[in-house]
Amino acid sequence: MNTSTNLRKGLSNPFSSLRKLTTEKQRKKPLVLPCKISLYGIVRTKGASGEKHLVKKLVNELISANKKVFICLENFIESNDYYVKHYLDTPVNQLISINELMGVEGGVINLNWRNDEMIENLFSIIDDSYDIAVVFACGTSSAGPMFDRVKQLSRFCEKIYVSVNGEVDNSTEPAQRLAKY
Repeated sequence: MNTSTNLRKGLSNPFSSLRKLTTEKQRKKPLVLPCKISLYGIVRTKGASGEKHLVKKLVNELISANKKVFICLENFIESNDYYVKHYLDTPVNQLISINELMGVEGGVINLNWRNDEMIENLFSIIDDSYDIAVVFACGTSSAGPMFDRVKQLSRFCEKIYVSVNGEVDNSTEPAQRLAKY
């Protein structure tokens, strides 16, 4: 797996051409985004493709840029999960509830970001007076519906990163199909 990743090159609007193909009836209503928030998505093509590494690297870059960082995991984890307690660095190495968001300097939130109501709730809680970055990731699952995840994230994320294990065909093939859009 190639771990020398340049995070400044994320996919910008990966589904812009796909959006044109979507009929009006299929479109979801636009989400209202807070003004000063930076939103990033990280989606894996397969388990063991480096999603956690990308999350950690991006989070550390955002913290270095003096942003208050939150990681929203689609798949729920426990507060004593190794990923939270030992892999992530302070201040994001804690599991918090969405209601604690503005009272802490960062953390991991269990949030099904494929559900618009959950996203709207998150955005309504975020205070625009802080320089906040939110990283949306899958968490502890297999890749599953990668295209659906990227399509959802493309509605509100500035950049979307897709983690790929270059040594596994089941990881590279979905990424190649995505790149054709």
